[in-house]
Amino acid sequence: MHTMKKQALNGPLDLFVNSPRPVFWCNHVYPVGTWRVAHTHPGWGELAYLEKGQIALSGNMGRCFVPAQWAVWIPGTMAHEWVVTDTINDRTLHIDTSKISLGPRFERYHAMLVTPLMRELILALDTIPANYESEQDCRFVQFLLDRLVELPEVEFLPSFPDDSRIVTLCTSLLSDSSSNRTLKDWGRILCMSERNLARLFKKETGVSFGRWRARVRLYDARRRLERGEKVTTVAMECGYASLSSFIDAFKKFFGCTPGSLACLPAGPLARKENKSALSTDEDAVFSLSQDTGH
Repeated sequence: MHTMKKQALNGPLDLFVNSPRPVFWCNHVYPVGTWRVAHTHPGWGELAYLEKGQIALSGNMGRCFVPAQWAVWIPGTMAHEWVVTDTINDRTLHIDTSKISLGPRFERYHAMLVTPLMRELILALDTIPANYESEQDCRFVQFLLDRLVELPEVEFLPSFPDDSRIVTLCTSLLSDSSSNRTLKDWGRILCMSERNLARLFKKETGVSFGRWRARVRLYDARRRLERGEKVTTVAMECGYASLSSFIDAFKKFFGCTPGSLACLPAGPLARKENKSALSTDEDAVFSLSQDTGH
């Protein structure tokens, strides 16, 4: 993990282990720097979901950012640690996988985009007691689980760097994907030359600054469209120079137009994501964004 000042989280965290019910949820606010050391949850899968903020997650899967409104499934046997990079409202769910089978996909780590319906279901858990017993509450939890297995899986989570300067840059972009600061601007902020910053960014994240930002913008746009926002508003507020450039970039990356998103079920849309969009077509996607540098 990076050199951010970290404050270890004290006290028992695995309260769900003694839960009488197979699904346990939490609603906590943690400040920047809150750190959870490497750990596992034997027998309990974890749906890490943030209503607000972002964390850096590290483990066998590598290192990545988990932004708000995304979800990451972490199998109970997988060691992982996390640190808060932007104050979070944690809405994580823990599921007793010895009692509930979610299917083969949930035997491995993977990331998902949370649909508007799933988001509301998770938030509504606040109205249900942790030791829920009524038939109505049990039906609600089962409905949530049924929707969980249908969430679209995504290929990309923003990679998490070691260097604190790149952490600062990436955290800022995740908080505001519409930012049009160039590498030259960031170089002045971080007291680095544009060229050295470009090299360091690619070394730390594996991709160029432009590609990293283009990916973040497109996933941010998709989340907002699924929430019901207008295509034109999303395009402009996600940093695109024109509506047509946004539509072209979105179609190349996700395999459908922004306007058709609301008409497609989540699963098929996720499956239509073209893996080549993360490689060959990505140059075309990036070239359609407003940024023209690096």
